Amino acid sequence: MSIDQIVSLTHELKRLGCKCSLSLSVHLPIDEDEPTKATMKTVLWALNRLKAAPGQPSRDVIRAFLFYRGWIQAAEEPEEWDLQHVPTSVEALKQLSSDILKFDQDRHAPGPS
Repeated sequence: MSIDQIVSLTHELKRLGCKCSLSLSVHLPIDEDEPTKATMKTVLWALNRLKAAPGQPSRDVIRAFLFYRGWIQAAEEPEEWDLQHVPTSVEALKQLSSDILKFDQDRHAPGPS
């Protein structure tokens, strides 16, 4: 059955007063060589996972880390994170979280005496 036929059938069923929903599964080939690109949605996902959304406890350290790395400017907020540097997988987010933890420990370590 073609897409046009399915749409036509759905419209006819609705016209007859039937409630119906349509769910299609589409399988597209995945290019393994092309990395996933971050979007604003990815930024928000990462900030929430890092507990750095507005009002969350890690916001200041995340802002400091992003600024230190040059991924945001001094007057910018974490939501303005340079998309090229936003993790797009759980594994990449875990690595970033580890890097942030080390950054935070280093900046609070006592200096040489």
